[in-house]
Amino acid sequence: MGPFKLICDDFGPSNVIVNNAKDLQIVAVVDLEWSYVGPAQLLATAPWWLLQEWPHNWSDSADRRARFLEHLDTFKRVLEEKEEKASPAGPGESLSALVRRSEEHGTM
Repeated sequence: MGPFKLICDDFGPSNVIVNNAKDLQIVAVVDLEWSYVGPAQLLATAPWWLLQEWPHNWSDSADRRARFLEHLDTFKRVLEEKEEKASPAGPGESLSALVRRSEEHGTM
């Protein structure tokens, strides 16, 4: 139903080139081979890269889960701050609202 966004299933920090370590202004995005246009609802999951570890290296531990949830809270807060500063995206829910809902419903 939309809105529709550019989605990259392989997107993470290693796909972004920034101007310098201080400003971190994005100047390029690379490696977009797994990109497509899809409904924003597909973005409503926590990014796998929040712990800076590949998912296949994750183990099922309470410590890792706690760290992930802490980083997820930071991710959601920053996402909301950026959304507030941006102009309205039009009809539909914000990305941060979709992420929160997917977490609450257990679909994340």
